[in-house]
Amino acid sequence: MTKNLQRFKAHLVGAFRARAKRPLDRFVAERSVRIAPVRELAFPFQQFEVDFSNPLYGISHRETAGIYSLEDLFIHRDSGLALLAPDETFWPIGVAESGLEDYQLLALQYGKKYRPLVGFNRQQAADFVLNRPAFLFNVFKRKTNYYHFIVDNALRLVTFLEQYDAPVTVLASPGLSGYMREFFELLGYVYGCSLTDIPTSASHLRVRSPLLFMDDVVRRFDNSGFNFDWVRARLANEPAANRENLSLDHLKPIRQGYLVPKFWRLDKAGRHRIRSWWLEKAGRNRIRNNYLPILPSRTAVDCFTRFIERLEEAGHLKAQSSKGVFISRYKDSTRGRNVANEEALLAAVPEVIPTDFGILPLVEQIAIARGTKVLVGMHGAGLTNALFMREGAGVIEIVPAGQSLPASNLFENLCALRRLKYRRIFASPLDAARQAKVDVGEVTAAIEEVVR
Repeated sequence: MTKNLQRFKAHLVGAFRARAKRPLDRFVAERSVRIAPVRELAFPFQQFEVDFSNPLYGISHRETAGIYSLEDLFIHRDSGLALLAPDETFWPIGVAESGLEDYQLLALQYGKKYRPLVGFNRQQAADFVLNRPAFLFNVFKRKTNYYHFIVDNALRLVTFLEQYDAPVTVLASPGLSGYMREFFELLGYVYGCSLTDIPTSASHLRVRSPLLFMDDVVRRFDNSGFNFDWVRARLANEPAANRENLSLDHLKPIRQGYLVPKFWRLDKAGRHRIRSWWLEKAGRNRIRNNYLPILPSRTAVDCFTRFIERLEEAGHLKAQSSKGVFISRYKDSTRGRNVANEEALLAAVPEVIPTDFGILPLVEQIAIARGTKVLVGMHGAGLTNALFMREGAGVIEIVPAGQSLPASNLFENLCALRRLKYRRIFASPLDAARQAKVDVGEVTAAIEEVVR
C-alpha cells in the first residue's frame, strides 16, 4: 500500500513538473483555437429555408441556411477540423462544419491527438488535391453509436446532398465503421457522390480544391436553460418514470466539461446528497438528463425521407411487410437494457417478429423498418430505424423506470417529425443484470391501438 501511494505521488509530482517546464505560448497554442461558424468567414452561394418548428416543444421557428465554398484550407487529420490560415503571423481559425459543441470540446481535449490544432508549420503541410468540390463530413464526436451517427451526422449530410444537387466528393475522417460505409454506398446510388477518406500521411493537409460547408440543420441546446416549465410538466405527468417524486428543485445539471449537461445531480437532504467527488465520478446518485440534447429540423428529416423514397424508387430496397417488429437486443446491446420477459411478450403477440438489427446489413434494416406497421423495442439505438418507416406507422418505446428524468424523448421527437404514432411504456427499473420487466398486456394493447 505504501509503495503504491509513493508511486502515485511521484506520478503527480512528475506531471506538475512537466507542466511547469512547458513554455506558456506552447501551452496556450495546444489548448486554444478559435472556432468560427462558416457564415462568419464567407458568404453563401446557395440558400434554403430550414424549418425548426416542433409541436412537441411548442417551437415555431424558420430560418435561412446557406452552403459555402472556401479554398486553400488546411485539415487537421486527427480531428477532421478545417483550418483557415491567412498568413504566417496569426493562428488559424477553425471552420465549424458541424455543431460548435463538437469543436469546442476538441479545443479543450487533453487527448494527445487533438493538441496540435494550431501552431503547425504551414510549409510542411502535405498537399491534397481533389478533382471536384468536396463536402467535409466530420463524424460528430467520433461516435460510432448508430443513433448518433444517423441523427447527429447523416441528417445533415443528406440535407446537403438534397440541396446541393450536383456531383460532389464526401471527404470523411478515416476509421468509419462498416454500417457507415454501407450508408455511403447507398448515398452513392441516389446522389452519385463518392466517399474519400482524409489521408493519414501527415498531421496537417493543405487542400488544393474547394471545400463545401453548410450551416447546421440540427440544433444542440443547453438543457439547463431550455423550457424548464416543460420539464416540470413531464416530471409531474409521468409518475412511472419519477418513482421518487423528485421535483425540478431537487435536480441540478452536471456538466463535466460539456456544454450540454448529461446528468442531473440529486440535491436533496439525506441519502440523495452526493457526499464526495468520488461518488459522483463513480456514477452513483446521478440521473440521466437527456430530454433535449439535440433538435433535428423538420427540413432535415423531410430530406432524409426523400432519400429513402428515392432509394426505394430505384429498386434498392427489397419489399417486406409485417404487422410488427420487436427489436431484440441480447446479442448486440453494449449497455444492457433488455426486456426480462421478452419470451412471454412475443408469445402474446406472435404476429410481431423478433429482429436483431445489429447483425443485419443496413439496407435490410431499412427494408424491414419500411415494411412494418409498428416497431417495438427497449430504449436504444435500434429505434432510430423509425426514420425509415412509412408515415402513419407506429413506434412503441419501452423505458425502464427512473432511467432518465424526464424520460428520454429522443425517439418521441423523431416520431413527431416523421409523423409517426408514438407510445411510451414504462417497465420496472433495471435490475443488476440490466433487465427490466414490462407489462405484457399493456404492450399488446398498445400494439393493437397503433396498428388500428
